[in-house]
Amino acid sequence: MSGFAVDTPFTDLDHEEELAFYDHNDNISIDLNALDFGSRTNPFLRAIHWLSAFVTARRRRDFHLEDIELFDNDADLGNEYHTKKKSIWGIPGGTIVNGSLVVIIGLLIAIIVILAGKNNQQTTPLPIIEKNILTNGTNEWYPTTILISLDGFHPHYISEENTPFLSKLWQRAYSAPYMIPSNPTVTFTNHWTLVTGLKPIYHGIVGNKFFDSKLGETFDRANKDMLDAKWWGGDPIWSTAEKQHVKAATHMWPGSEVKLPFDATFVDPFDIDESLNNKVLKISQWLDLNLQERPQLMLAYVPTIDTIGHKYGVSGNELKQALLDVDNLVLNIYSALDQRNISSLANVVIVSDHGMSPTSDDRLILLDDLVDLDVIDHMDNWPLYGLRPKLAIDVDAIYESIDMAWQKHPLKNMFNVYRREDIQQEIFGGFNDIYNERIAPIWIIPKIGYSITTAAAMAKEISYTPKGVHGYSNSEVLMRALFLATGPYFEEKLGSSHYLKPFDNTEIYNIVCDSIDVEPCPNNGTIPSYVQEGSVLEDDWLDEYAYPNVQFEISILKEDSLLESKFSAKVAQKEQEEVVATDAEQILNPTPAAQGGTETLLKTTQTTLTPVPITPHPQKLWDKLHNVVTAAEEFVDEAIDEIEDLFHSHS
Repeated sequence: MSGFAVDTPFTDLDHEEELAFYDHNDNISIDLNALDFGSRTNPFLRAIHWLSAFVTARRRRDFHLEDIELFDNDADLGNEYHTKKKSIWGIPGGTIVNGSLVVIIGLLIAIIVILAGKNNQQTTPLPIIEKNILTNGTNEWYPTTILISLDGFHPHYISEENTPFLSKLWQRAYSAPYMIPSNPTVTFTNHWTLVTGLKPIYHGIVGNKFFDSKLGETFDRANKDMLDAKWWGGDPIWSTAEKQHVKAATHMWPGSEVKLPFDATFVDPFDIDESLNNKVLKISQWLDLNLQERPQLMLAYVPTIDTIGHKYGVSGNELKQALLDVDNLVLNIYSALDQRNISSLANVVIVSDHGMSPTSDDRLILLDDLVDLDVIDHMDNWPLYGLRPKLAIDVDAIYESIDMAWQKHPLKNMFNVYRREDIQQEIFGGFNDIYNERIAPIWIIPKIGYSITTAAAMAKEISYTPKGVHGYSNSEVLMRALFLATGPYFEEKLGSSHYLKPFDNTEIYNIVCDSIDVEPCPNNGTIPSYVQEGSVLEDDWLDEYAYPNVQFEISILKEDSLLESKFSAKVAQKEQEEVVATDAEQILNPTPAAQGGTETLLKTTQTTLTPVPITPHPQKLWDKLHNVVTAAEEFVDEAIDEIEDLFHSHS
């Protein structure tokens, strides 16, 4: 295994310290205000899950990365493998006896469970279900997914110079131009969203630090009390998996040490001295367990880029070295898979929670200039500031006072003042009686790159720190997150279509659940998964916003970003202008090879600029069945409504 040039520990998950937010509609219709995570999801989804297992064991196709040096496709065992499934009703898994019969059975089951679900939404955990078994020719494996979080890693950071392995991987893997983090774009909030599929207002972790007026207590990620389950709502993916007899392992994932009814089988607690090498060793140890002990789901948290970003900003040699270290980490994880001849069996999902923005002494807003701090009881979150006046102080009066100060402030265009009800939907994802009181009544929200601080804090500093900050609006280019994935699940779902449209990070939970054949709990994501044909990126898609997309001068990494060169509208326009200029020069001053070839030259140029269309991937049988059963559900609902109306009209 390769070592790391800099393998130092980190000290913190996040440094302390006109409104535009992405606000996508939920993709499912479930009352998230009345979630019961002790039970399973509705009977209809259980029938879907059962029928999927009956119809076919997913055929896992080979995933080859020939262009990446570590993958040896000529290894002794090769990359070929087979899928086995124990029989149900004596019929071998993967065998479809009769397509029409299966559809009819599916419709009957759907109708039965829909009718049953009308009167009984509370269900008990399913019994043990036979799992798909994969083999590489030597060992057997259950469907396996490794979820890796690279805290603070902006997709712009991927380049051939700074991340050579990730650069090659990105060109062969499945990815999106970016993933949209949840607001506020801080570590604990987004890591809990990633593993629950819920917006912050539904899982309760509305920031790295916040006050709950119902409990009369403060959640602080630096306090051990934060591990009390009373703070953490939703059902994390390791709990969802364990309830369904799927073993899970977590390595330092924020929130994984919280004691829940169904904890992960293996839990590595947060370790301030943890090295990057040890992370690879831990994953390797899990991979080496036998079939019955080995976790099918593994989660690993890597804070290196976030730590360096806070300390040094979004450029510089320190960041470059950290990127190389993390790149080496990912390389070694893939090497571990390749050494075990399972690179074609295991899914790897690499994400980040947010990006990073630089700070400056020239972009500071003193809170003292806006409000008398003596009347404030609690200050929540950061860099957004939620203010809670003392109980004896009128909230409306304080808001009006701050608003008047804002109108006179020389930097009034660089921040805004809001009441909770004005921004709760956009920032925290909605309204929820369980967690509404975790949202402060008054908010001061700076624009990207601007920081709010106090005179007392600055009196202790020579200049403002940290040098890098996140937590701003998720619509900002600098706050974008990373998504990159490999493995048979994505190969099967997407085929040759390697790019997905940008999507909310609430989708990760369902994606991972689907990849290991686990039924998800209610959430804000797409059912069954965002990874589907309808999510494929248009072949001519270009990003109109170029990194970093800010109104002030900042220093950024100079190396060419792979994603910028692929998706940037500005880069495409520049390249087109250069081509046109070259054409004009050759027409005016033709070279011997171009003499008499003007028409051919222009045609060649035009052909080069035309995007290559992506071949549509054939719709899978299960997708067709899912569509049919969905239509059946709607038909049954309408029929029941009509029967009820008829009954009431004659009663």
